[in-house]
Amino acid sequence: MVLFGVLPQVASRFVGFATYQLDSNLRNSTMVGIVGAGGIGSVLFAAFLRYEYNFVFTILFTVIAIIVVGELVVNAVRKALNV
Repeated sequence: MVLFGVLPQVASRFVGFATYQLDSNLRNSTMVGIVGAGGIGSVLFAAFLRYEYNFVFTILFTVIAIIVVGELVVNAVRKALNV
């Protein structure tokens, strides 16, 4: 009953919410790190202060690539679920 009755009704909302949370968590972790909580943001900020712009570009490119790959995966899941 849950598999065929409830799941089709909530699948699109669940995928949308999961997509939003994934994207939001990645971006927020970068910003929180910049203000001192550690993680990729603190590495990015430290490299920026040391004028290591090649490393800054690499970090930014990696974060953007992860976001794009995440979007591609979510789009594939949406197509698979016919949402």
